[in-house]
Amino acid sequence: MKKIEYVDIKATEQVLEVAKPELEKQEDASLPSFTKELPLSKKKKEGSETTTIDYQWGITTEDNIKIKSIEFRKEEQLSDIYRLNIKDGTDTAVLRHKGAIYLIRKTSVDIAKALLSVYKRISGLVENVVGYFQTLFGHVYTISKIEKGTWTFDHGVIDHEVGIRLITPDTLTDKQKARLSDIIIQKISSLHAKNLVLGSFSLKNLLLTNKDSHFTDLRNLRVSKKPSFIIEEFKAAIRYLLSMGIMGHDGVYPAVASYCVANENACREWHKERLGDQAVSNDTYDIANAIESEIYN
Repeated sequence: MKKIEYVDIKATEQVLEVAKPELEKQEDASLPSFTKELPLSKKKKEGSETTTIDYQWGITTEDNIKIKSIEFRKEEQLSDIYRLNIKDGTDTAVLRHKGAIYLIRKTSVDIAKALLSVYKRISGLVENVVGYFQTLFGHVYTISKIEKGTWTFDHGVIDHEVGIRLITPDTLTDKQKARLSDIIIQKISSLHAKNLVLGSFSLKNLLLTNKDSHFTDLRNLRVSKKPSFIIEEFKAAIRYLLSMGIMGHDGVYPAVASYCVANENACREWHKERLGDQAVSNDTYDIANAIESEIYN
């Protein structure tokens, strides 16, 4: 049974500290002036795994984020967050709260709910999705918890103060590039084995730590049971890695071969679609050759 708690907000103000990304263009991320505008009340509901809080607000004169509703995993300390010093409608922002680092991204309510729901199934592959919220102006944001000491290829989320640092392909050695290629192919293979596709892949979709790596910006993540869509994303990822100089041509076939082993059924179904029942080979070598050939065509 869910526990419902009604609370009147007192005059004590708690405002989440915002880490400003180091960007040349910060038009959407500009911070509004500080005021003491507070919600009138809140309704708190405890579920088996998540907490939901709905806030009631009076007439507002600010354009910064005021949270209308928030749902988050119960282990997260987010029950005292109701206003952010970030312009409502900003696409992406990095936040600090009670020693933790969070990344919020604007999306739709359906995608936000789906990501929170599916996270346990793919927790080793993607960033730590802990919740989502809807603002007073109707925008919806996913909330992901980020480890301190994370590296990113995305200029839009770097913040040295909180420990999110920028990495670029030209700073990597050949050995590091080869290792990075292996990591990406392994992660994509594992994701596709669960019939999930990123929608498109770039280095901005990757967060690196000293111990692991995860896909980030999951707003285009989709379920796809059609092998052709899955294999097409894999081929596009290989082409992208080649164009960025992360993967060399000598690394293409080993990547394709390992992918075929990890996603044997999807690759065989793709091969069947391409060549028809009579031409289908059960030999992984033949299927890998067919995929490699299409990467270059």
